[in-house]
Amino acid sequence: MDSNDLHKLMHFINHIFSDSVTWRIIRALSRTEGLTLRELARRSEIAPKTLYKYIDALQRKGVVEIYRPGPRVMIIKLSERYAWLRQYLGHT
Repeated sequence: MDSNDLHKLMHFINHIFSDSVTWRIIRALSRTEGLTLRELARRSEIAPKTLYKYIDALQRKGVVEIYRPGPRVMIIKLSERYAWLRQYLGHT
């Protein structure tokens, strides 16, 4: 599969799963190097309390990584394994 085909596939997946909560989280994270929980909640249109559950599941699966630069700050980003999604979803 060449790059153009992969881009088309990712666009199709993005279109089909646009209402999925998990997909909205992944799409929001693909557009940046990392987001705070509050900013991710805003961009993915998910309540912060609901977002915790999804972030925990995605972290257990190795999709996202969480960094805590301070006691009350959490930065969430795509793991290195899934960083390639930024190339294909960052502009969809």
